[in-house]
Amino acid sequence: EKLGKPCLHLPHQEGIDQAVQRLGEFIKRNEIGVLNVAGPRASGEPEVGEFVREVLGSVLSRSK
Repeated sequence: EKLGKPCLHLPHQEGIDQAVQRLGEFIKRNEIGVLNVAGPRASGEPEVGEFVREVLGSVLSRSK
């Protein structure tokens, strides 16, 4: 947001379905062409990798 770019935080605690919904809406609303994904280290949050794979996989499969 500091650089004038849209930003979205998806905490894994809100669940896969909610994150998929929010990310899909974010991508459409902001006409995202390139998505930068960042998060904590897996050593600090071991479940984050699976969460990201599931959310991105669901969003990308819906966009086809």
